[in-house]
Amino acid sequence: MIDLLQIILYVIYFQQIFFMVLINTKKNIDKFQIPFYIYSLTFIIVIAILNINIDAIKTHHLISYSIFVLITTYIFDRKFKQFNVAISLGFLLVFINSYYWESGLHIIAILNVGFTSNNIQQLLHLISVPLLLKLFEFDNKKKTINYFLIGLLFSFSIPIIMIDLKIVNDIFYFYYMYLIRIICLTILIKVFYNSKMRETTS
Repeated sequence: MIDLLQIILYVIYFQQIFFMVLINTKKNIDKFQIPFYIYSLTFIIVIAILNINIDAIKTHHLISYSIFVLITTYIFDRKFKQFNVAISLGFLLVFINSYYWESGLHIIAILNVGFTSNNIQQLLHLISVPLLLKLFEFDNKKKTINYFLIGLLFSFSIPIIMIDLKIVNDIFYFYYMYLIRIICLTILIKVFYNSKMRETTS
């Protein structure tokens, strides 16, 4: 039997390849800038009104991730003035953050049960990391690492609350996990906002 959710997830994961190519392109795609913002806002409104769910992907997932991509793209659009770079970072950093904010849970799971198919699947969120490290230069590497570690500490607060403190409250989890998502994404945005693109020959 075909698992619809798995198909959807792999389609989403491998969208990263498109943006990994796009961020390197020399073609000017600024004509898509305004349509992107209009389409994104329309998509968010339609999802909210129709309360669309796709299997385990709920309405709030679709809305929040769309908002994250939209805001991240806008920030880097103002920074780099290159829409191909902005929209690529918008999508890729949100993909990376999907792993980053939960990295505490993933690391503990690997330590407890080893690498499973789910752990390996989750690592697909990080396939663009080597490319981004190659394309962007971080002047203050020590500060960059410190920012990364701060986000990692926040991510480890999730299993501490779930396992050690044994706080069982669905509403608390919902808002707390979104708070960690936002904190970790903000860290990624700040790190890359303070970076500069290396000159490429491609």
